[in-house]
Amino acid sequence: MNEDREYLRICGKRLEIAWLGPAPKDAPTLIFLHEGFGCVDMWHDFPAKLSSATGCGALVYSRLGYGHSPHSEQKATTLKVIADFILSILH
Repeated sequence: MNEDREYLRICGKRLEIAWLGPAPKDAPTLIFLHEGFGCVDMWHDFPAKLSSATGCGALVYSRLGYGHSPHSEQKATTLKVIADFILSILH
């Protein structure tokens, strides 16, 4: 994946993210939520292809404990935790 990979500090954690395609100020942004064991690298080139085909930007991230994001003290990650992270990234 040819992306601009970054690390954001959200809720006290360093989260691995990758932005692809147009910036959020220039086009709608597709957010790639992955299954339980996923991370930025597991998407391969799909986000870039979809971003290119739609003209939208793309945000891909690694959940806590996966990819290059640190482990979480939480035993389970709920949809609310994921939503809070995504909202933090977008603000």
